[in-house]
Amino acid sequence: MKQSYTRVFIIPILLPLLLLIQGCKQNLVPEIHPSKGTIDLLRYISIGDSYSAGVSNTDFSTPSLKGLYEEAQAFSFPQLLAEQFQIIEPIYFEQPILEGNGSGYLELVSYAKPKCELAIPTPKIEKQIPRPGWYYPSSPSRSINNYGTPNLRSTDLFNDSLYFQNPFFSRLSPDLQSSYGDLLSALNPTFFTFWLGLEDVLPYALSGGTQDELKPVSASSFGNEIHHLLISLLLKSPNTQGVIANIPDITDFPYFATVGSEYISPDECQQSSRSIYIETSSGTTRKASNLDLILLPAAEMIGKDYMGLTPEKPIPNHLVLDAFEAAGIRNTISLYNTQLDSLIETINQQMGNSRFVIADMYGLFKKLRGGYTIAGLEVSSEYLTGGVFSLDGVYLTPRGNAMVANEFIHAINRNRDFSAIIPTINITDYPGVVFP
Repeated sequence: MKQSYTRVFIIPILLPLLLLIQGCKQNLVPEIHPSKGTIDLLRYISIGDSYSAGVSNTDFSTPSLKGLYEEAQAFSFPQLLAEQFQIIEPIYFEQPILEGNGSGYLELVSYAKPKCELAIPTPKIEKQIPRPGWYYPSSPSRSINNYGTPNLRSTDLFNDSLYFQNPFFSRLSPDLQSSYGDLLSALNPTFFTFWLGLEDVLPYALSGGTQDELKPVSASSFGNEIHHLLISLLLKSPNTQGVIANIPDITDFPYFATVGSEYISPDECQQSSRSIYIETSSGTTRKASNLDLILLPAAEMIGKDYMGLTPEKPIPNHLVLDAFEAAGIRNTISLYNTQLDSLIETINQQMGNSRFVIADMYGLFKKLRGGYTIAGLEVSSEYLTGGVFSLDGVYLTPRGNAMVANEFIHAINRNRDFSAIIPTINITDYPGVVFP
């Protein structure tokens, strides 16, 4: 009876105490309010290449006409980032919109899953033609904030002839003699995001390593150009702050990672698995290994008239990054990122605080290669179905841009010297590839 008696009376006594303790714990949790901290968002600008501009669904058969168009620009990561800033402070943010079809883009018309899940998907994609006159210089009624410029490389930053060489830049610059770097430094930004370097390595990789004139510049040259730009910004705007993104491993992108080293029939599946033959950079023909990267456009060629299935009909060199070429690209990206890390560390030491911080895009896209779940949504670098990459397998969907914007936000929030609390984006509000 004593044991029973104890149980009956201890429970009523303990329950109120437990509830009181839990209530106290809840009251002790501080309420978090968004805050800009020490950063000045009054004049936020975006600096960079195609990714900053909002390029999506590019037709690589016409490299000069990147997929920059009104609908894609509405979901550029700088636009999404500015919307999060506006939760804290009513800032102005303007983009140089290319109305309608802009410079042209790809559109998914139909998609039928192959019978074999291991086979490469074969979507039906159509080209949307550019809007006539899209390349004429724009005359915005107010100053713009997104200076993302498709096809921009590090060697273009202080190229005085860029106005005549890149129509995307001529739309932004009212001065025929102004370089990209000079234009930016004259803006006196209070805060900026910076993402450059992808277009330094992409063109060569997209050519299958066949166009030497597109080879990336040395890491030291890359670092010198970036250093020149950042110092020119600081000279004109000594109090400016910024987030600099590093460069992801592009060989993880669907354009380079979708086609495997073996051909699998979409109808017969594993029973039809056959080796694929490739032409290497040395001119020899051999079976593809897991270290070779067969480019996405080759997918619709393999198996037709035995293309790629015999040594006599290998996948041509311009559609392959062999193991040697792929390793070279990865090494270049690693060296570029080392330059960025060293450069930012040096400038911060000279300034006496963390004026600039790194957003780890390399780490973000590495996670995507394996896939993971965020906000209950599965995301990966899978072609079409991963939600992150657009139809071209290189540039991003609205959801991919939301993830990139969040990575910039994480970099801001982690920096103690910024003392900011920027709300992150719910990526489930943004679509991946939209299927018809």
